[in-house]
Amino acid sequence: MSKGRLISFEGGDGVGKSTQIGQLESYLRDFGFNVVRVREPGSTPGAERIRRIILEGEPDDWLPMSELLLMNAARHDLIERIIKPALDNGSWVVADRFADSSRAYQIAAGELNPALAENVIQAATGGLEPDLTILLEFPMAEAFARIEEQGGKERRFETKGVEFQRKALNAFYELHERYPQRVARVSAKGKVEEVRERIIRLLETTFDLPMSAPNGR
Repeated sequence: MSKGRLISFEGGDGVGKSTQIGQLESYLRDFGFNVVRVREPGSTPGAERIRRIILEGEPDDWLPMSELLLMNAARHDLIERIIKPALDNGSWVVADRFADSSRAYQIAAGELNPALAENVIQAATGGLEPDLTILLEFPMAEAFARIEEQGGKERRFETKGVEFQRKALNAFYELHERYPQRVARVSAKGKVEEVRERIIRLLETTFDLPMSAPNGR
């Protein structure tokens, strides 16, 4: 049985993560890989309930440490119930956010003690990190415009303000500098197909996959 892989997508909201995750899922399935798609927080019944209470509401409903604990409760449930079994079965898991989001939003933007907060993350993940993290880059103003168009209830983090978002984005860039072999910056500018090709080229380099799937896609 081939080894399972964990690929996470990170970046600000409105950068096109969901769209590109769908593109990557189709690409991998074309090669016959079993693909499990998950999102954080969410993808298990308990984690989805946490998602609703933490992503909806007012900016000050939760303190940063409360957010961190809730996020990692959901993360632990997701890892134990879905991600670990999938990886053990040789599946490729594609995650819409993972632990780097806590490092960006709760630790950096929320100004938590890094050492203390990292202990919480490690307790939840058991040290599990993605094989590859795709950090999608897109202008903040344009991303906010997309969010406005989409609407929806899950906008609590967007309402925390521009400075909060900027701190989180800078933290993502610092993670790339710290872990360049794992965290790859990919421009999300351009057509969906153009961004898809950038991601496929990255996978080809990282996992020695061919550029074109068997059906020519």
